[in-house]
Amino acid sequence: MEGVINILKPPGMTSHDVVALLRRLLGEKRIGHCGTLDPEAAGVLPVCVGQATRLADYLSGGDKSYYCEMALGYETDTQDIWGATTWVCPVDTPDPLGEPEKLAEAARSLEGKVMQEAPAYSSVKREGKSLHQYAREGKPITGVMRQVDIRSIRLLDAWPASPASPAPWRDRPVRFIVDCGSGTYVRMICRDMGRKLGCGAAMSSLLRLRVGPFHLDQSVSLDEIKRMKEDGEGFEAVLHPKELALTRMTELHVEDEEALRLRHGQGVWLPGGEAVKPEEGRAWASEAGGRLVALGAYTPGSGDRAGWVFFKPDKTFL
Repeated sequence: MEGVINILKPPGMTSHDVVALLRRLLGEKRIGHCGTLDPEAAGVLPVCVGQATRLADYLSGGDKSYYCEMALGYETDTQDIWGATTWVCPVDTPDPLGEPEKLAEAARSLEGKVMQEAPAYSSVKREGKSLHQYAREGKPITGVMRQVDIRSIRLLDAWPASPASPAPWRDRPVRFIVDCGSGTYVRMICRDMGRKLGCGAAMSSLLRLRVGPFHLDQSVSLDEIKRMKEDGEGFEAVLHPKELALTRMTELHVEDEEALRLRHGQGVWLPGGEAVKPEEGRAWASEAGGRLVALGAYTPGSGDRAGWVFFKPDKTFL
């Protein structure tokens, strides 16, 4: 069994729980998820099966989209509503949603390639140890900054309560969709937006809509996997080709003879050097039918080989 399953992770399960359950249901030990989702979050969790697990890092590093709701009026140590409250906004604070443009401006200020603080409860490492380990030992580490790429924050609910629904602003979640690169923490977007509004905020709901080419409307629930297992069905219908994990990388086609050389660990010159994106530093070779042959690093050609790429395989898929 080999490929990628687009799992709809339910809230209340860790990503590791999902992998453990699938190992039992599929009878396959080689299973790994692509990009951790917090236990209370739900949505797209691509899971690699078989040889596809060797590509998990390439898929988890892809672009992502999230639907998020945030509660206003306080902060917590985990930046979501399930953490311990660390600060409460004074009761006499003016309605931060009274001026819609203020919220829109706060969202815009967080877009782009920006420095974002890593949450104290996160898998980001410091001196070989995850920050959440320090936090659970009572020694939280703050101020660890990393560059992230927040492409857009689209506000879905930015208006004050109407007379027909006079709920105070503290009880009204702000809703938005964020498109971002790998490594972005949406709960930190909530915290930072709350601070810019002057009222504090904590993430109250998170649904991942997309990871790379895998979308929510194409995902399959764990209950559906269980049903397929009980009915004795094969899982081919929910297995996507492993090559989808490489959609962000440059694909270079090879003929049969070149494919054979790559499988034997030999380098080949491949056309298409100008199409290679320099910032990637990676490429993959495909044979007839679009099947993956090898992953490799490339360097631009020179002289009479200008515009060609030297493909040096570091992993082959027989």
